Amino acid sequence: MRHSVQKWPKAGDGRIYVPYKVSLAFYEGDVKKIEEAALEFEKKTCIRFIPRSSQTDYIYIHAWDGNWSFLGHQGRDQALSLEPGKVTKGVVLHELMHALGFHHEHCRSDRDDHVFVLSHNVKPEWVDAIVKTTPHEHNLRTPYDYSSVTHYGMTAGSKDEHSPTLVPRDTSTRRRFGGGHTLSEGDVKKIEKMFGCEPVPRGPSDATQAWTLGERHTAGELR
Repeated sequence: MRHSVQKWPKAGDGRIYVPYKVSLAFYEGDVKKIEEAALEFEKKTCIRFIPRSSQTDYIYIHAWDGNWSFLGHQGRDQALSLEPGKVTKGVVLHELMHALGFHHEHCRSDRDDHVFVLSHNVKPEWVDAIVKTTPHEHNLRTPYDYSSVTHYGMTAGSKDEHSPTLVPRDTSTRRRFGGGHTLSEGDVKKIEKMFGCEPVPRGPSDATQAWTLGERHTAGELR
């Protein structure tokens, strides 16, 4: 994660409330996946993605080509993009992690201690997506996480879609390697450490009850 990332502010109750809106251009199934991802953050962390009412700063989730997000708190209506008809919970979790301020796990400055990068198999347009962060950019001092939702899979950006581009150095690992559909334990720990909070157990809230398929809230762009 880059040192200049701006964090979303913590509320008085210790939680991080992130307003969002979702474009009306999404299919109903896409909206369902967005809701599922947001609820997973609520169940496992102190992050609360809430439908935007009148907040000035919020994430606007657009139904555009490609999946991407700005990194961290940008202010005002920051964009997050999801490709309509191809939305999965894993993709939404990935992009929301970026919107919270987390870079790709496979771009950590200590990446080469854990992963082989087969650059000759990578498409030219994907090179920037696997560039390592510099040593002065911190990793929150958490263990490298092959299972993070922000970690690309083994064939990400492959020239022929089959040849490996990222290979774990620990070949004995049986952990998930990239492309996950749920927050890993490492993802949860990073959120707790970055925002200085612990998951807060609670029952259904007004925010939770507002997540219905009939409500289409425009939200910010994800990357």
